[in-house]
Amino acid sequence: MIIAQTRLPTLGALLLQMTHFVAASTPSQGHLNSTNIPAATVCSTLAKTFPAKVDTPTVDAYNVSLKSYYSAICALPPTCIFHPTSAQDVSAAVKLIDKHDAPFAVRSGGHSTNLGASGTTGVLISMDRMNTVTNVKDGMADIGPGGRWGEVYAELEPYGVTAVGGRMAPVGVGGLLLGGGISYHSAQHGFAIDNVHSYELVLPNATITTVTEKSHPDLWFALRGGGDKFGIVTKFTLKTRPQTLVNFGLIFYGQSQIEKYFAAVADFTNNNKDPKAALIPNMIISQGNLMGLLFAFYDAPETPANFWSAFTSIPAIRSTFNTMPFSAVANPMGNQSNALYGSRQVFRTATFDNVTPNLTSLLYNISATAFKKYAQIPGFVSANIAIEPVERSFLAAHASKGPAALTTPNTGPQLIVEMDYMWATPELDTYFQKAIKKDFEAMVAAGHKLTGKKDKEAKGGSPWLYSNYAMLDQPLDEIYAGKGTLQRLRSVQRSVDKKGLFRKNTGGFGL
Repeated sequence: MIIAQTRLPTLGALLLQMTHFVAASTPSQGHLNSTNIPAATVCSTLAKTFPAKVDTPTVDAYNVSLKSYYSAICALPPTCIFHPTSAQDVSAAVKLIDKHDAPFAVRSGGHSTNLGASGTTGVLISMDRMNTVTNVKDGMADIGPGGRWGEVYAELEPYGVTAVGGRMAPVGVGGLLLGGGISYHSAQHGFAIDNVHSYELVLPNATITTVTEKSHPDLWFALRGGGDKFGIVTKFTLKTRPQTLVNFGLIFYGQSQIEKYFAAVADFTNNNKDPKAALIPNMIISQGNLMGLLFAFYDAPETPANFWSAFTSIPAIRSTFNTMPFSAVANPMGNQSNALYGSRQVFRTATFDNVTPNLTSLLYNISATAFKKYAQIPGFVSANIAIEPVERSFLAAHASKGPAALTTPNTGPQLIVEMDYMWATPELDTYFQKAIKKDFEAMVAAGHKLTGKKDKEAKGGSPWLYSNYAMLDQPLDEIYAGKGTLQRLRSVQRSVDKKGLFRKNTGGFGL
C-alpha cells in the first residue's frame, strides 16, 4: 500500500502553466466609494462597534481580500469588509444594512464566477472568520460557513469521519452548500445539501433562528439548493460519515485519446453499479496543449481489481493510483491550487440525458475546436470542459432525502457539463463571456439534434441546470426546474423578506 503525498507534481506543473499570466489579471486596489452614502454610514458604525472586524481600502487586508476571489471579474471594491465571528455580529450588520438601505454581499469562499454573487461596492460581509469545525460527535459536526472544504476534511480526519462536501480544497463551505454540492460521496449520499441536519440562519429581519425540516419546512426546502436570498447562514450542522483511507487516481491523456476517454465516461455513467466510485473527467487546453485529465476516486483503501480498466487500457501520458487520506484527495495540486484565485474566468453549464459515446464525441469535437481557436488569442490562459457523471444511484440518494429546491426531474443517467474559460486582462472580459455563451448554444443545439429533443424543451439538454456552475443569464426555471419550485421559492423569499432587502440590495441570481 502506498500512502500518497497531497501534491502530484505533474498536475502542479500543468497548473503553473495555466497561472503564468494570472498576475496580470489581479484586481487593482479599491477606493472608498464616496457616493455610496448608505454603505459608508453602515461601515462607519460597524467600525466603531467592531473596530477589529472592519477593513477599509486603506489597509493591506482589504486588498489581499480583493485578490483572493476565484475570478477577478467578481472582485468589486467594497466600501468596507466586515468580518463577523458570530451570528450576533451578522445580525447587527443586517440591522444596520436594513436601516440605511445599503447594498451588500456575503462571501464564503468567493468561488462563484458571477458578478455580484459574492462581491459589492457596498458592505461586504466576509464569513472567513466563521470557519470553525466544532461539536464533532454523535454523527454530527457544526461547520462554519467561512471554512474551506480542505480545512473541514482535515479537522474531521482525527475523528475518523468526514462530511459530504466539495471536491476541491479551496472551495468555500457556504456557497457550495446553498447551491447543492456535488461530492465524491454523492453516489452514496446525494448532494451535500442532503446531509445537512440544520441551519443557523440570520433572517432578513435580523432574527437568529435554527432551521430544520420540522421547524421551518418551507425555509428548509428553500435552503436545500435555493441560494442565498433567504438570509445569512451562520452555521451548518452536518451529518458526518465514517471515513477510511481512499484510493485516488490521476490520468493524463494526449489529444489523440480523448475521444476514447470520453466514451469510457459515457459507459461509466450508464453502467457503473458501485456507488463508492466517482469521477471528475476534464479536457483542458493550456499554452496550446490539449489533454484529457481524469480524477478517479474510490471510497476504500484499495480499488477492486480491474475496476478502472476501461480507462487504464487507453494509452495515457501518465497514470497514477495511490492510497491516501480523504483530505489529500481534495488537494491534488497542493498549495498551488490557490494560484488559480485572482485569474479572470467564467463558468457555464448544461445537463444532458441520453448519455452515449455519440454525445461525448460531440462534446469533445465542439469544445476542442473552440479551445484551439482561443489558444491563438493573446491574453488567453486556458479553457476546460468537465463532463461529470450523474448516475442513477446519485439521483436516487438525492430523491430519498425529500423535497428540495434543487430538483433533478429525470431519474436516468445524466452528464453535467461545465465549461470554464480563463483569460488574463479586463479587455477580454466581454469577448470570453460572449464566447462561452455562443459555444454552449452550439453545443446544446447539436445535442438536441442528436437526441431528438425539440427546441421548446429545456435549453440545457435535460430539464435542470446545476446552479453552482450556472452563468448569471441562465434561466431560473431551468435551475429550479421542479414543478412549482420557482414559484414556491419566490413565495418563501417574500414571506421572510417582506421589505425585499435580499432581493434588491444584493447581486447574483435573483428571485
